[in-house]
Amino acid sequence: PGRETAVFFGSEYRWGDAIAAIFGINYQTWQLGFSYDINTSKFNAATNSNGGFELSLIHIWRKVPNLPTVKTCPIF
Repeated sequence: PGRETAVFFGSEYRWGDAIAAIFGINYQTWQLGFSYDINTSKFNAATNSNGGFELSLIHIWRKVPNLPTVKTCPIF
């Protein structure tokens, strides 16, 4: 059996647009994520080169079924 809780972190880069730092936690069928997005594009009129916080909450409605038992080919 696997664990029910996992923590994740990382970064993301959208070519010519933004870079983001990402952190979150998975618990059972829920995922809570937090990120900070920093604008790197030349479009400063709306953002003034400021970043923004982003929060996500995800619920997975059904679990992925377990894989069947793996059997090797008798030839090998």
